[in-house]
Amino acid sequence: MHRDVLTHFPFLSLVVIGQLLFLTIFVGALFWVFRKGSKSFYDRMSSLPIDNGGNCDE
Repeated sequence: MHRDVLTHFPFLSLVVIGQLLFLTIFVGALFWVFRKGSKSFYDRMSSLPIDNGGNCDE
């Protein structure tokens, strides 16, 4: 059923634009997560659940 709908979809350019938009956002999120200097932020955030009420700025 999905194949029949997609084969008769008249706006192929919308499909291409949607896929490019998704790919751009996905690659941007990967760059954001693995950017330089983010390791210290994620290390600090990973210790918060076991922190005993201390300040997270320490």
